[in-house]
Amino acid sequence: MDSFTMMPNRNSPLVHEIGSDAKNPGIQAIIFIEKPSRVFTNNAVDGNSVYLINTEIGEFFKPFHLVEDRAVVLTIDIYLNFLKFIRDLWPDIEKNMTVKINKMKKFNVPIILEPNIHFYCHGWCMFQQYFDDAFLQVRKESDNPKNDCMVLQRYHNNTTKSAKLSIEVIQKMAKNLDKLVTVLETAGYKRPEEQLSMPQL
Repeated sequence: MDSFTMMPNRNSPLVHEIGSDAKNPGIQAIIFIEKPSRVFTNNAVDGNSVYLINTEIGEFFKPFHLVEDRAVVLTIDIYLNFLKFIRDLWPDIEKNMTVKINKMKKFNVPIILEPNIHFYCHGWCMFQQYFDDAFLQVRKESDNPKNDCMVLQRYHNNTTKSAKLSIEVIQKMAKNLDKLVTVLETAGYKRPEEQLSMPQL
């Protein structure tokens, strides 16, 4: 039996995505190691870039030229470090947030903010983290879990773009980080550092 290997060229777009379904929105990351050929897009797309795009529940991904203007543009290294953070560190951070949210649901237990300052009943908990110049913010509410959200934003080309990401979907995408790195390196991507670096918490 023959064994075949197929890999993209350095100037071919590589897509890392999970589509939306009836419960979760979708996330699409279109990765460019080098500037793509004009066959893919006529617009100015830089090499070493990831165009991160989110969709609503039940919405299909649109062609790149229709959504690239609203994408959060990251470097490949920032995107890989973000996925590594989600895979390796986020589960423990999320557990810690859940403990804090559960304390708020005990109405007779005060939530101490500072000496002599506390509150009762519902509230929210927020986590913030930088990945180089990209900014992640996660907020969870004790009384309305449907409002829980993860937002990644970055300033690029004189404008700040943000994407609201499904925590569940980005965790699924982060599970195949090692395979994504293998594909990128086989296609010719050279990481600026020997290892993926973790952000300082």
